[in-house]
Amino acid sequence: MTKDDFHILVRKTLFELKEYAESHRKQKLPNDFEFYWSGKNTYAVGIENVITEIVDKVYISPTEIYPCVDLIVFGITSEKRILVRGSIAGYKPKPFDIGWSGRLGPFIYGC
Repeated sequence: MTKDDFHILVRKTLFELKEYAESHRKQKLPNDFEFYWSGKNTYAVGIENVITEIVDKVYISPTEIYPCVDLIVFGITSEKRILVRGSIAGYKPKPFDIGWSGRLGPFIYGC
């Protein structure tokens, strides 16, 4: 998988995560995001910055992508963005494939 293709996948993933959270929270959520990695001081604001942050940490090379990444919706910020926390499991990077969730890619959704 190319880095550009992974970037497209992460964008799609964030909006799928939004839909997942909407169905569980029974409310409509905004279309923008804030993001941080669990246990890190890294913080990204705005969809493009969030996508870049995730791609930069999860995508190593076309054949090395972390295979298990949790994306958890924690709520809505005062700026009306979806607050998402990410966590990369301790597995070694491997080629792109079906992930633990049964979906294509490494992402597991939560809220």
